[in-house]
Amino acid sequence: MNVSNENLVDAVSTHNTPADRHVSEAQLHANKQNAQHSSGAKTEAGRQASSMNALKHGLTAVAACLPGDNAADYQDMVASHFQRHSPLGDEECEVVQLIADNAWRLHKVTLREAAIFDVGRTEYSGMFFNEIEDTTRRRAMEEAKLSLIYAKDLKNLYLQERRIRTHHKEDLARLKALQTERLEKQKREEKEALAQNDATVSRAYQIAERCGHQKVAFNPAEFGFVFTVEEWIDYTKRNDRYFRLASKYLDLNKTVAEYRASQVEPKIA
Repeated sequence: MNVSNENLVDAVSTHNTPADRHVSEAQLHANKQNAQHSSGAKTEAGRQASSMNALKHGLTAVAACLPGDNAADYQDMVASHFQRHSPLGDEECEVVQLIADNAWRLHKVTLREAAIFDVGRTEYSGMFFNEIEDTTRRRAMEEAKLSLIYAKDLKNLYLQERRIRTHHKEDLARLKALQTERLEKQKREEKEALAQNDATVSRAYQIAERCGHQKVAFNPAEFGFVFTVEEWIDYTKRNDRYFRLASKYLDLNKTVAEYRASQVEPKIA
């Protein structure tokens, strides 16, 4: 978008205070001369940037990291999100990837916004230079003017940002639901496994005690158990002490597995 000399002069008179608008003929001439240096984009690249025809923001692209992006920074952001969210399973990993991708797109929104104003400061340098002495006020007016010049492009950028933030929020909620469901399922399974372990151990103790009363050998396989009598004896020795201290049974399957591993003779090379 090009701004004519007259428009820039009008913009000055619009934003100045009443006292500022009373200028001398010499000052008015200086203003017009200054406007010659801020009459719009002069280079081809500048004109393209001004119209945003060359602004390929890529915010709607399927791939988040596009040619020209900093691939190393993108990978760091993805790794950071995976470390932060600790996903398990394909579905959680897919959602975390979406979250990281949209975080990258939001990062690029900030960069694109800054780039638009950088282009504007380059192409429209000198705005209000002679009219406003206060640097802070002049910078604020320049930002306001550039916001008007690039209003359409900034609006489109902010619309894309809003869309990305909506998806980002939805993905975070989806990940939370998935992980909550996984943790609840894990707790249920652990509770069920503990109850199953206690029932199995209690039943084995009862049968072993009855066998002792009847003066018959306790054969675990005869009663549907998957451990041997040697493994059961080892378990009871370890469990008796543990039960006195913790008031609960040792994990039978884990203890049997440890016993079996201890009985395996190391291979001689």
